[in-house]
Amino acid sequence: MKDVKRAVNGERKKRFLFITPPYERLKGLTVESVPLGILYLATVLDRAGYDAKVFDADSLFNNGELSYSNVNRIKSQSNYVRNLTNDNHPAWQEIRGLLTEFKPDFVGVSMMTPIFSSCKKVIEIVSETLPDAVILAGGPHVTILKENGLKCMPEVDVAFVGEAEESIVEFTQRRVSGKNWTSVKGLVYRKGDKVFFTGYRNRIHDLDALPIPKRSLLVNEFRYQRAKLGLMIASRGCPFQCAFCASVPLWKREMRRRSPQNLVKEIDYLVRNYNITSFGFWDDTFTIDKKAVIGFCRLIYKKYGSRRFKWNCLTNINCVDDDVLFWLKKAGCKTISIGIESGSDRILKLVKKNITTDQVRNVARLIKKRGFWLHTFFMVGFPYETEKDIRKTINFIKEIRPDSMNLCTFTPHPGTELYDYVVSKGMFDMGNNFSVYNNISQHSLNNFFVENMSHEKYRELLDKLIKLSEYISEGRNFRKMWLIMNRLTWEKVKHRLKRYL
Repeated sequence: MKDVKRAVNGERKKRFLFITPPYERLKGLTVESVPLGILYLATVLDRAGYDAKVFDADSLFNNGELSYSNVNRIKSQSNYVRNLTNDNHPAWQEIRGLLTEFKPDFVGVSMMTPIFSSCKKVIEIVSETLPDAVILAGGPHVTILKENGLKCMPEVDVAFVGEAEESIVEFTQRRVSGKNWTSVKGLVYRKGDKVFFTGYRNRIHDLDALPIPKRSLLVNEFRYQRAKLGLMIASRGCPFQCAFCASVPLWKREMRRRSPQNLVKEIDYLVRNYNITSFGFWDDTFTIDKKAVIGFCRLIYKKYGSRRFKWNCLTNINCVDDDVLFWLKKAGCKTISIGIESGSDRILKLVKKNITTDQVRNVARLIKKRGFWLHTFFMVGFPYETEKDIRKTINFIKEIRPDSMNLCTFTPHPGTELYDYVVSKGMFDMGNNFSVYNNISQHSLNNFFVENMSHEKYRELLDKLIKLSEYISEGRNFRKMWLIMNRLTWEKVKHRLKRYL
């Protein structure tokens, strides 16, 4: 295993570079994201006295060849496969250039199983460019698979399982000072031909104790839109048990929240440093705690009013009511995203979504009545789906008329109930060959895990869903104009009323 020399007086700080591998960018799509997970790690290391940077190799900012939509995400999977072996692709060149320029002592790679081949390519580039660097891995892939996640990656020295803010600092301090680090909880490491797991580390229960992620540690920070820099998380985990979702094995349905005051502290930081006018929450279920979300909205409204920000959140149908919507609106929330997945109650029950189509109808009506933009997530291709179920989904989408939608094709993720199901049925066998995900993904035409219909019939129905999503996307501008006109009209009415009150 590579050696890291003990720090001495006058020696430069140990350098860390965290990398998000390219995926959508290899398809040719415009992406601009803030990788909060590794940004938290870089921030705690920065606070501990190390030199850390974060490079999102998937961000193409405004130079993408295609707009980011359901249709081209679905049809561009072949571009990803082709560019995996294209060493001249700008993403691979940028990674090599940054490694050569920054010369980090440690390089961390964020790993997800569906983009395993891209992750492996990044790791190979690091190993070739900086053979003395310590290569670290983390993310859902190693958290769920642990030892199995490292068996086909001999270049990786250490992987971090679960939340790594505490373990990465402890590991670094011990390793840099020459102390034994193999007893640090939450690590998977290699010794010779064997791979060891040191055991789970306790969850971080007080999320307020974590530092606010420093956006200044982002490579290309100056190129980000202010709105993108405002991406935040208010909680970790999700209490629901959807059979297709990797959040279940990742978080074990345990959930913790930051306090409303701590969230406002981060917004103050973003206003002070970047003058943001918009932000967003990427939590699985932002409104799960009604008291906390209303408390946050009250604080934002009291400090900034209802017109300072435009922001958005994701949530679950079960966690929306009129009181929550009232305060979200008052605090400036404009877009609410909800996962619906299917228009068939039978499928919703089988995938353990814990919602009904009647609930969706009522909540969707309420969201739109309050003047929010309604973004929805739907999924097609569940193993036990029938032609009738998919047609119900098509009709249901037409009925609730979302303002925008994300259409996914079912992909079996390790650790989930549906992954085990398709493996048991002989429909999928990954083993340790993670490259099978090169041709399948949550937006791929190649996915086919349906038991009860032919591939031809499934593709026919999938094409109809794709066209429907395209139609909805084309109509979004009219809906936006309608919402804007409504808001302007209401502002004029309020202004006139004030003259007479």
